[in-house]
Amino acid sequence: MQFVIQLIAALLVFTVFRASGRRDRRAEVAAGIAVVVVTAAVQTALAGIGFFAASVPFAGLLTAIVLVLCIAQIGPILVMVPCVIWLYATGSPGRGTALLVFTVVTGVIDNVLRPVLIKKGADLSLLLIFPG
Repeated sequence: MQFVIQLIAALLVFTVFRASGRRDRRAEVAAGIAVVVVTAAVQTALAGIGFFAASVPFAGLLTAIVLVLCIAQIGPILVMVPCVIWLYATGSPGRGTALLVFTVVTGVIDNVLRPVLIKKGADLSLLLIFPG
């Protein structure tokens, strides 16, 4: 609960400083937190849709684990790849392939979405953002 309160406070600070045009370290940190949370939410939503579409058991629990891993910036691959392997091993190659596509998209979208969101929050060149 404390994390949620801190996150909301950080987003409010970011919004106030963004609206006033004034930037300082707190606003930059809040922008960074917002980028991580939005990217994690998108990745989690895609992973959850993939789990439910492929009828993976305990899809809700797996989606919650993906959220924690994405916020920790580890990524959803650690949960999704074993599910793909399980689907193929249990004789569901169609569902396994569908989840494999979701896994690739979910894993790669982080590399596209994060730089775009950082660019919106910082006045930096994309050439400086992509390597970081």
